[in-house]
Amino acid sequence: MQTLSMLKKISDQYNKQFEKIEFAPIQKAYTSPHYLGISVRFPGKTVNLLIGRGQRYEGIEFSLKNIPSLLRQQDKFLDFIRKNLIGKKMGKIVVDPQKRRIRIPILSMGHLSYFDLMWLDRELYFSWQTNLDEGFAIFRSWSGESRANTLNSLDEIFKDFTHQIDPTDHASTEQFEYLGFDMKAYLKSCLVGHANVQSPQKKKKFNQRKKENIQKDIKRFEKRIMIKDQLLNEQVVLNGQSFDLCGVKVKFKEEDSYYKKRDLVFTKIKSLDKAVEILQKRLFELSKVVSEKENEEEVGRIKLPVVQVVWDNSKKQKTKITASDFSIVTYELPSKIRVSVSLNAQSNDELRKNANKDHYWFHIDQIQGSHAIAKTDRFDQLSEVDLKLIGSLLAHHSKYPGSEADIIFATVKELRGVKGAAGKVTVKKPKYLRIQTIPEWEKMINLLG
Repeated sequence: MQTLSMLKKISDQYNKQFEKIEFAPIQKAYTSPHYLGISVRFPGKTVNLLIGRGQRYEGIEFSLKNIPSLLRQQDKFLDFIRKNLIGKKMGKIVVDPQKRRIRIPILSMGHLSYFDLMWLDRELYFSWQTNLDEGFAIFRSWSGESRANTLNSLDEIFKDFTHQIDPTDHASTEQFEYLGFDMKAYLKSCLVGHANVQSPQKKKKFNQRKKENIQKDIKRFEKRIMIKDQLLNEQVVLNGQSFDLCGVKVKFKEEDSYYKKRDLVFTKIKSLDKAVEILQKRLFELSKVVSEKENEEEVGRIKLPVVQVVWDNSKKQKTKITASDFSIVTYELPSKIRVSVSLNAQSNDELRKNANKDHYWFHIDQIQGSHAIAKTDRFDQLSEVDLKLIGSLLAHHSKYPGSEADIIFATVKELRGVKGAAGKVTVKKPKYLRIQTIPEWEKMINLLG
């Protein structure tokens, strides 16, 4: 457990990183069962600020090493941090002189917002004050959202708890030397007595089989070079309705002449040349992954209970979700590709769970609203007009007022639902495009139901 004096000492040492700069870019965020890790880039190095999630892990630490991948978990606290902090800049930590409370200023496009945290009764509470043109939007983890004309102090933010006294909150005269956070010791403490560890052998074998299959394909396609030379010297017989090119069938029409058939085989050889380039690139990347996995410790991902941040103390009665709660509409684009759009949070999850994993998912970035899935596994089949219509559908059903929208998209298999947060997802490999919505989209699209 970290006392107030320890919190001050560690914060002072962390703030020394800001000697040359006033704000530092926030790069990534991860969480273990006990710490939220935020990677902050300083000149010449990246420092990981570790925020204790409570239950004996209170206060802050910092380390040059990030949280090991086998300890990383996913929850709505991490989702909130990634949405609101990643890509912005962090300033020096300000510590309350009387209580275990801190304020972290966050800079984004010239506006300052504030990330406030407090540890009380072995639990973590946090708030987020966003600086808007009309004032501050305040999110408190324990009570929800509110508005204010001016910035709230730490006392005002945490006024709900002023009557409570935490024995660790009073000032202390203790002296100690902070040697930095020992990530290896933390990992070891998580492993001790923990039998439920998933072995990575299954993943290693999968990667090895994948590597061998790619190598087989590359070797199989090598014969195309010899066939190309034979074609140039007219040494290949092209009788019949097809030709076997390294296991790939090239089909001919009855009326095709010898030279037409030869041109078709040449065209297929060119496509195999490109395929081999792609396979070689995949092989190179996969070889690096396999090599890294071989050097890892013989542990996979540890399943430990996550210390939950205090999030809305009000007791809400859970209601069973039925089929009538789902609301999904389907449209047909001019290209005949169908697009399904969800109309509420429960439907977002239902749409994703029942979709083909190779189909494409779309959403207006940084807003709460509808999700859409285009029922095609080829993005190049979607024309510019199709994409504008998908953006227009999302804007309409999300009540988005703008004439332009930033769209985030990915395949369904790259999505992961956020535990405890209906309708929210994290995206493994997000892609972005900016589209101009079409005011008269309804005249260009068919509603199927």
